[in-house]
Amino acid sequence: MDRINKKHWGACMNKLKEIGAPLYGWKCIDMFDAKGDEEDELSYATCDLCGNTNVRFVHVMKHDQWPEVFEVGCVCAGIMEGNIDAARDRERSMKNKKSRLKRFMTTHTWMPYKSGYRVDYKGKHAYLFKDFYNPGCFCLSYGRKYFRIYNGARVMDMNTALVYAFELFNS
Repeated sequence: MDRINKKHWGACMNKLKEIGAPLYGWKCIDMFDAKGDEEDELSYATCDLCGNTNVRFVHVMKHDQWPEVFEVGCVCAGIMEGNIDAARDRERSMKNKKSRLKRFMTTHTWMPYKSGYRVDYKGKHAYLFKDFYNPGCFCLSYGRKYFRIYNGARVMDMNTALVYAFELFNS
């Protein structure tokens, strides 16, 4: 607790007590960027616990004995799980990945290759070609596997395919 403002810690604990939620034993089950994929977008989330309106990276917290999840900022996530270092590491990792993706998108592009396209990254290769089974869509090939769905939707454009390739390269 020495690296967390005592006032903030108290406010988070009081909010949990006020609603009857467990004080300890929370786990982060997901994390997302409130800005989404648009870097110039000025949207931020509000922390469900402390009310901070400037949360960029949202930690989704769940407890086995509580029916709802909380979407909170880094400090509140650290307080809820009792490990501020784990929350900060998650957030730092997500920030770094967003930075790497931004650099990747400005320095890499699909190059014509045989009947499709190819992109190289750190000695790895991904291939993109028209999806013969789904006209108007693309199919991505990486590591002898084929990928047609990204984030629940068909790959419809080369930019989305490039983001998907980055995700595959870093998985």
